[in-house]
Amino acid sequence: MYVALVYGIFYSFLECFPLVYPPLYGFNLGESNLPFVTVVIALVFAMSTYMLYWGKVSAPRVARNGFGPPEDRLYYALFTSWLIPIGLFIFGQ
Repeated sequence: MYVALVYGIFYSFLECFPLVYPPLYGFNLGESNLPFVTVVIALVFAMSTYMLYWGKVSAPRVARNGFGPPEDRLYYALFTSWLIPIGLFIFGQ
């Protein structure tokens, strides 16, 4: 359910960027694509930190104990789950 919510929010952002930035902030056609660049930058940052986490924390634990219950992997998602509402509030102001 959480992943479905995150995907829904992400694709809603992709749909509303052209509806928000040109009329409210006066972006032209070229400038209205700049928010999409920030999405790519954020995804590269998230991917690199997740690869570091997997290599340093998860892979050694999986090698020792196996995968274990799914709740063990959700523990670390709690640290970043608060970023979604903060992003929504920043976009909404």
